[in-house]
Amino acid sequence: MNKITLGVLLCDSVHSDRRDIDGDYPDIFTGMFRRYSPSGCEVELRFYDVISGHYPQRLDECSGYLTTGACASVNDPDPWIRDFEQFVRDLHEIECKLIAICFGHQMIAKALGGRVEHSDRGWGVGVHEVTIHHPEPWMIPTARSFRIVLSHQDQVTELPPNAEVLASTPHCPISLFRCGTLIGIQGHPEFSIPYAGALMESRAGIIPAETRKQAFESFAQEPDYTLLTSWMVHYLGSGATEEPE
Repeated sequence: MNKITLGVLLCDSVHSDRRDIDGDYPDIFTGMFRRYSPSGCEVELRFYDVISGHYPQRLDECSGYLTTGACASVNDPDPWIRDFEQFVRDLHEIECKLIAICFGHQMIAKALGGRVEHSDRGWGVGVHEVTIHHPEPWMIPTARSFRIVLSHQDQVTELPPNAEVLASTPHCPISLFRCGTLIGIQGHPEFSIPYAGALMESRAGIIPAETRKQAFESFAQEPDYTLLTSWMVHYLGSGATEEPE
């Protein structure tokens, strides 16, 4: 595994009030892979603004794909969301690799026959410990759990057919799952603590004060950035040693 050409599907943009922290999503993901990718692996990122209808001309033009999160819900009726839903089905049909974060995680479930709803457990914010139930070969190095930043209100409440839960928390029982070649992760491996805190404060009017207080206390724990980036690179890079033509 030497080089991965990774298509990042942009489902949102960072609000201008918070771009001075880590930049916009292209900056955030570029920084993540630059800092935390395994030694000897080069990750080339290609960005596609799916809100504007910008998609790959060919599904095989990247080694695999990655989604950002979004402030939108997968249940919203916006035309771009329905187009994105079909794109996820297309990736599933041709068995293309996808790691889908937050909004993308939920979209895998919705697009393939599962269910996404507002959780009666309330907002998931802060750093959470996620327990692994079914280790996969790409989880290198191995671990029994991982810490990750959460920032969500909706959850996957019903898996699509033939999907398997890989990891969970008490708050979010379907925190990580696989359906064919599509991997969904509810948390944000790309969010820094300063950015996660600023995003949460921007939602102070809708996230209860006690929930925010507990989340800020959880920020004393360092998320497993290196571990999670390594897993993503190993999954997306297996079998991809050179740039697709």
